[in-house]
Amino acid sequence: MMLAQSRRRMIAGCGLLLAGLVLPGTLRAQDGAAPGANIPPSKHSNWDILRKTQVKLDFKVGTYVATHPASTVALTGTTFEIEGFVTPVKSESSFRHFLLMPSAPGCAFCPPPEFNEIIEVVSREPITAELRMFKVRGKFSTQNNGKDGLFFKIEDARVD
Repeated sequence: MMLAQSRRRMIAGCGLLLAGLVLPGTLRAQDGAAPGANIPPSKHSNWDILRKTQVKLDFKVGTYVATHPASTVALTGTTFEIEGFVTPVKSESSFRHFLLMPSAPGCAFCPPPEFNEIIEVVSREPITAELRMFKVRGKFSTQNNGKDGLFFKIEDARVD
């Protein structure tokens, strides 16, 4: 129960960070809709690969545990490309460390992403938050960071 609340707080906090960095004066919702509500999610096929990872709560340890299929583990060390929406980890005007998700943040009525739909990214160059789809390409790895709910990582990433 506490972990589910922690996950919701983490994702809500990330959304608030993005809202604080991007929304004031730069994004306008159309027809009164919540920002991000009218933006379709990424259809990049690599999200389907990541969604095959099963994530379950280990009540004995008190963290989430991921079971990565062999096909996903085999991607470790390869150059991996995917498209998604950026959410900064810290409140900064430009940043290199962020989370990538298939759906746009900012929609109060949309469910948060699943654990197998969040990628921790460290980019080569700093970027700024924008409510648009980014293409990320870098060195892929799986991780089992159940405390933070992070199970995929892309490092040394190029971001377009």
